[in-house]
Amino acid sequence: AMADSTNHDATAAKKSAVALGYYKDPYIKSFFAALVDPQAGSGAADGRRPPLINRGYYVRVVSVFNKLCALLAAAPNSQILNLGAGFDTLFWRLRDAGAAFSAFFEVDLPSIVVPKRAAVEQSRNLSRAVTASPAPYALVAADLTDLAAVDAALRAAGLRTDLPTILVSECVFAYIPSPRTAALLQWAATTFPSTAHIDYEPMNPHDAFGQIMLKNLQARGCALLGLAQCPDKEAHLARYRACGWARANAIDLNQAYAALPAAERQRVEKIEWLDELEEWTLINSHYILCFASNGEAFSSVPL
Repeated sequence: AMADSTNHDATAAKKSAVALGYYKDPYIKSFFAALVDPQAGSGAADGRRPPLINRGYYVRVVSVFNKLCALLAAAPNSQILNLGAGFDTLFWRLRDAGAAFSAFFEVDLPSIVVPKRAAVEQSRNLSRAVTASPAPYALVAADLTDLAAVDAALRAAGLRTDLPTILVSECVFAYIPSPRTAALLQWAATTFPSTAHIDYEPMNPHDAFGQIMLKNLQARGCALLGLAQCPDKEAHLARYRACGWARANAIDLNQAYAALPAAERQRVEKIEWLDELEEWTLINSHYILCFASNGEAFSSVPL
């Protein structure tokens, strides 16, 4: 139920940001329609989210996408593993951008994978892209806390251990017990010749705003099992080192926003008026983007 609830919120928030023109994603509406009850989540009946949420999702989506494209440019034969992918549309957006990759795997719980597979099959737009793609797309049902099951399911779906591999995870590891995340990161660092990881997570749970963030999530049945062990940038970087990663860096969402081109920020700031600038920077300081890599294939990509 927790994964369903977080997937629901993320899908609805992305649809809201896309409808207002923050970024282009012609696919999210098909997945939003596939949610069991699109009105069950938080937010207005029309699915519109507050400006702070819209802009925050924009920074998250675009930052992850840009970094992934940079990694693929360095190693176009990479496999992509989208962990805890929910109803994310990354595969289709990469195809539209003309990005080259060798295979795309999504791993999530059956309660997400089954309706997502149905949504893809029912949409001509989505299914046509999968059929036309030279790189296979595989939806894999597995529990990320069970590494043996994840490994077996991915290999059965065609995962290769001789190709550079990029892992993407967004707000996944905060919900997983820390030792399970460490096992997964260790597996990724040692299973492939070169590995990269893009990770987006909540952080700084201990200050006043962090406590509010925790209470809101707990009230909705979302336990942040991994956040206590990995509360800040230093902890994230230490975890990569401990799990055998050669290079790692992390920035908060304020830094991610500042790194976007000025013209792009100006465009976005015209979409909705944001008078709570202090709140915007406060929220952004509670989300972290981590980039890590191992091996030769990604060594040229600045973290």
